[in-house]
Amino acid sequence: MPRSTCKTRRMESGPGVAVLEEFNCNGQLSRMPGGQGVAWRAGEIVLKPLDMPIGALAWLDEQLAPLARASSVRLSLPIRSRSGCLVVDGWTAFPLLPGSHQPGRWLEVIAAGEAFSRLVEHLPRPEFIQARGDEWARADRAAWGEEDIAGLADIPHISRLLGALRPVAARSQLVHGDLTGNVLFHERVSPAVIDLSLYWRPASYGSAIVAADAISFENAPDTLLRDADTTPEFVQCFARALIFRIATDCLRGNEAALGTAADPYRRAVSLLFDRM
Repeated sequence: MPRSTCKTRRMESGPGVAVLEEFNCNGQLSRMPGGQGVAWRAGEIVLKPLDMPIGALAWLDEQLAPLARASSVRLSLPIRSRSGCLVVDGWTAFPLLPGSHQPGRWLEVIAAGEAFSRLVEHLPRPEFIQARGDEWARADRAAWGEEDIAGLADIPHISRLLGALRPVAARSQLVHGDLTGNVLFHERVSPAVIDLSLYWRPASYGSAIVAADAISFENAPDTLLRDADTTPEFVQCFARALIFRIATDCLRGNEAALGTAADPYRRAVSLLFDRM
């Protein structure tokens, strides 16, 4: 195992001088907008507190970095420090990739996710996938019948969605499960896929999550579900994508709007059952 960490103490404020020097940062340090509000920019480098198992970070460096040169999408992969560490005083570093999230380009986001899935489809399941215990990982497992979350069936939409689930025959592989806001577009270069949130599911699951997010949170038209539905397993993956997002909200205490007039998932659930 290569050196993957020097220190793992998480810092709630911005990275210190020693961290900046270790990652060869230049330029003014500034907090980046969006996401969880914990990322900082220093020149052409993005610094974030470690938010994944160290083994997952090392896997990205060891397994994915060699594939990036052959990829049709740009990938945000970890940077090693001067001393060879992937984590310094609780901080990780990634390149700042040119581009921006552009709402409305959902089918292009899906296409970028499909390109990523093709790039990694031959890789075996990493050990860190099952070891994850965060809310997103637990919600994903609940959506695929691998974990019971107490009280989940009583949450609006969940019981109905669970009742609609049928077996999915497509093989599982690595997929990016949070593409919607993490594909950056730039007029001069290929799309960039950042914040690699990896799951072991059928490739259509990543696309279905994009459709669920777009319809629920970005006011995508009803036709997006039809246009994204290009595989036999897509509708079943879409049902699981909705369970995944709703369950995550519940685990994070963000379920107050569910079942009210402001329920963000109501239209997506309705569209799902129209297609079944």
